[in-house]
Amino acid sequence: MRACLCCVVLGFLACVGFSAQSVEPVIAQWHLEPFWDQGIMQGESLFFLEPPSGGLATAPLLFTPTAIHALVHPPTGAIFEEGRDYTVDTKSKLLTLTPDSRIPHTTRAEFEPPLGKTGQRYKDGSRDILFENTVRFHMLQVEVSYNHNPTEWTSMKGPNPRPSPKLLPAVMKKLGNKEPLTICLLGDSISAGLNASSTSDTPPRMPPYGTLVARALEERFGSVVDYTNFSISGKATPWGIEQVAAVAEKKPDLVLIAFGMNDASGKMSPETYRNNTEAIMAGIRAIHLATEFVLVTTMRGNDDWIHTATERYPQYRDALVTLQQPGVAVADLTAFWTTLLAHKKFADITGNGVNHPNDFGHRIY
Repeated sequence: MRACLCCVVLGFLACVGFSAQSVEPVIAQWHLEPFWDQGIMQGESLFFLEPPSGGLATAPLLFTPTAIHALVHPPTGAIFEEGRDYTVDTKSKLLTLTPDSRIPHTTRAEFEPPLGKTGQRYKDGSRDILFENTVRFHMLQVEVSYNHNPTEWTSMKGPNPRPSPKLLPAVMKKLGNKEPLTICLLGDSISAGLNASSTSDTPPRMPPYGTLVARALEERFGSVVDYTNFSISGKATPWGIEQVAAVAEKKPDLVLIAFGMNDASGKMSPETYRNNTEAIMAGIRAIHLATEFVLVTTMRGNDDWIHTATERYPQYRDALVTLQQPGVAVADLTAFWTTLLAHKKFADITGNGVNHPNDFGHRIY
């Protein structure tokens, strides 16, 4: 399956009039569970790409597989077979396509289109980056499920978040008593849900991370969660300050603040980014004093993209950590992406090629 087939699929979707959110989003139990401290990986995304020197397309696994259970193409439901469609090198954690594989894959020429083809350039200006903001990456990626050693994430020095109830005492009290909880999400296109498969109206139609957070809390604690997403694509922290009154009107128990990608692309200083985030919290608390916060540090953008400010992401994360205190927690997504990109390609975990997560990425969020 090459990019030309994706064009056919995109044309078909347009002709039959598919619209975002026309089908109810689907949440599986494993969408809500952490993968890093278990012995099974479910739904890890792979992007099979031809090596720079040519040859059969490959894709890396995050962990060393002890048994592969399934490799599927969610948009079509196609199931692929080891030996028939791909081979496994457990030492390198690499899957390689067979010469007559039925698995979607991308040639190097398709992956590095000529200048002006997609409108998103490499930093050196020599060519464009493979980019598309609706279904193309869903069509080019597959998902794999397999067993692995549950201690491998620790050996990779991956982040291992643990509950920190003392940071959100009011929220935890409500959850502990099974009381209703009001949550608001304020952020950019990632938080708006772009490139989650439900937003793209593409199987498996998994919702974006905000909805997963709300559902997970309901299932884990038994509280009813009233969830509102204020996020809008293209926005940054200055816009977030302008939304204070609208968010506070909901009288939220918890607000997730998730900016950084666009602030970084705009070369905002870490100090200004921190001050803006602090101003959002102060503005909301001036209207509704009881609100607690989770500050979500951003994923990393594609390091090859002209608008990626690679050095900013850890600086922004460190700036947010200085705001952590009782009533304010920090969720460090930057550390997760740093670990992931040490073992996988950006194309494996992106939904658009430059700055959005795919379903696997939304699950991590």
